[in-house]
Amino acid sequence: MLTYTDKDIRNHVEEIFDRVEAIIPIGHHDINRNLVYKVTTAEKDYVIKYYFKKDKCCNEVRTIKLLTQAGIKCPGLIKSDVTKDHIEYSIIEFVEGVPLIDVQSKMTEKNLNEVYFKMGQTLAEIHSIKDFDHFKTWEVNEESQPWVHSFKASIEHDLDRFFIKYDPEEHDAFPLIKRAYTEVKNNLDAFDVVEKAVLCHHDFSPRNIMVSPFGDDYQMTYVFDFEHSKPSADILDIIDTGLMIEEQLPQVTDAFYKGYRSVRNFSEDHFSSLKRLVSFYIAIVICSWSRESAPDFYDFGISLIEENLEE
Repeated sequence: MLTYTDKDIRNHVEEIFDRVEAIIPIGHHDINRNLVYKVTTAEKDYVIKYYFKKDKCCNEVRTIKLLTQAGIKCPGLIKSDVTKDHIEYSIIEFVEGVPLIDVQSKMTEKNLNEVYFKMGQTLAEIHSIKDFDHFKTWEVNEESQPWVHSFKASIEHDLDRFFIKYDPEEHDAFPLIKRAYTEVKNNLDAFDVVEKAVLCHHDFSPRNIMVSPFGDDYQMTYVFDFEHSKPSADILDIIDTGLMIEEQLPQVTDAFYKGYRSVRNFSEDHFSSLKRLVSFYIAIVICSWSRESAPDFYDFGISLIEENLEE
């Protein structure tokens, strides 16, 4: 729950920055995940991000460090810390540009294909940074040990964790969601084809891609927002991103996949065998939190289930 008021934010910002001139909300405060602000001081602009859910700051910090080391362009990490009342936050470099989602409706089809090709390349570069022997977490501990070394087990763990959040009395679509849950549970062995984890973004969308004007066009400049990033299966990230593109801009889907393959290949067999199950899994995750705070996301999740149950 986002518990900070504007006054709380100002008090904290003025404790850590000198000569604050403006504090401007940015990001998606309406979906109640975190609070993000552009802080303008007399010397420089910064981004400060407050995390109200466990592990989100860790995901962001670790991923920025790995991307920076790999030379992948993302806003740099300046500092991460905890407030006096134990809310994690990070201070991140402010970079100029606009989110792709804000301008893609104005872009030519040629320019869109160029940018989505570059997005594919960038996601492949992220997936190429490092291999891991564990899934869905940064740390292997006693709690995660039963599921962390198997993609199948990690998917089942996640699936149960999100499904239990549903109240059958409150969700009109619960029977539909339960059918999707059952489909995945009955076919978990399909996930055994994934043997290793890579660094995954897990929200690689136009909301989190920065572009800048380049002549009459736009070019991709940065990727940002890593609160969901962690070791996982590349095919999960690829399918997740592809589904989003198919829903929003189907004409550039091929450009994204071509961009990805120009850097790193992925198994067509794994893609084909897992796409339907991953669609159900993604929908169950999305719909578990978005019904009231982000109805567009909820509708997208429900449509994913409906489309794939028809197959």
